[in-house]
Amino acid sequence: MDKDFLLARIKTELNGTTTWAQLDKDQHRINRLNGVQHTVIEVDTLPDNTLKIRYDVMGQKTIKPYFGLGLVRDNFWFRIGAAEFNLGHKNQTLLGFYESQNGRPNGKLYFENPFFKGKDWGFWSSAFHNASVEPLFFESGVANYNYDLTGLGIGGINHFNLLDKLTYSITFFNEEYRKLTSNTEFMDGPDFLSQRKLLFSLGYLHDKVEYDFFYRKGYQHQILAQTVATIGEDLPFYSLSYEGRHYWKLKKKINLAAQLRAAIGTNNDTPFAPFVLDSNFNLRGVGNRVDRATAQFVLNLEFRYTIFRNKLVAVQAVGFSDSGTWRPPGFPLNVLVKKQNFRSFVGGGFRFILTKVFDSVIRVDYGIEIFDSSQHGLVLGFGQFF
Repeated sequence: MDKDFLLARIKTELNGTTTWAQLDKDQHRINRLNGVQHTVIEVDTLPDNTLKIRYDVMGQKTIKPYFGLGLVRDNFWFRIGAAEFNLGHKNQTLLGFYESQNGRPNGKLYFENPFFKGKDWGFWSSAFHNASVEPLFFESGVANYNYDLTGLGIGGINHFNLLDKLTYSITFFNEEYRKLTSNTEFMDGPDFLSQRKLLFSLGYLHDKVEYDFFYRKGYQHQILAQTVATIGEDLPFYSLSYEGRHYWKLKKKINLAAQLRAAIGTNNDTPFAPFVLDSNFNLRGVGNRVDRATAQFVLNLEFRYTIFRNKLVAVQAVGFSDSGTWRPPGFPLNVLVKKQNFRSFVGGGFRFILTKVFDSVIRVDYGIEIFDSSQHGLVLGFGQFF
């Protein structure tokens, strides 16, 4: 970590005054930096009644592989890449990966400088290509489409204080849907659709999560407003989402975690709805992009128990519950409480953690639907699910 960059995050000033509350905030602010594992602050009173304050910061490696894997019936995906989360020793992020979704190529390059020139604002930029095979649902049946999304994005970040952050961005992208179903005589939906779009987003994050090694406690709330304009058409789309996370540290080895996500968007009667049902994002074991919706309500719960730990490695056993309900495009909002739109998975897994490497959590989860045990699947990834 660059020494000047680290000192700029500390609000206690040389030859100034401080309090225990201020030192506590310094500790939390340092622990949030990429590549910091743990911080201890020691205070000694000198003979002249001034204070000698020592910040003992335990660091981590920040270059790491970036991968994931999913095995669900009729679905297979894998991801491989690398990321540096402390580029230039100033918490800049450079990330790149290749991903295959059922043999279709995906990729992303991402750069972020959250504290430009040491200030409390920053920026990010991204180039990406997403490709998958998606089922789209029509009155006459289900049609499979090759889905391609290619785009460029740039955004800004403003840190107001220790807890609050504002983000804003604009992304240009092109979406293409190409029908794969061979028997199209009685099938709704276009054979091919291509649209160029602009996405504008504005987000606000209130983050009071405290980090101590791989344990977390506290909470965070995030609100994201988005609008999508299709070039050449007067059909704007709007969405609003909320995501809340809460962590509890119980005793020495137990971490409880909960995540609630609620989102609603323009309710156009179209199969190309924005919110996806997917093992990678909300319900572990359900499959890859198995459905789309214009509103969703998802609750994820995890019980994490540390079964082994030393200076280099830790292993956690995890039990989880992933439940959610979706509104199909064009339907009224009250369908969210209908049983046929509700899915619930339970399961377990393990977390393999390299404590000397930043965010180096390898997760292995297996989920089974409680209403239909034939729906199940294995999901592997890097980093905690939430």
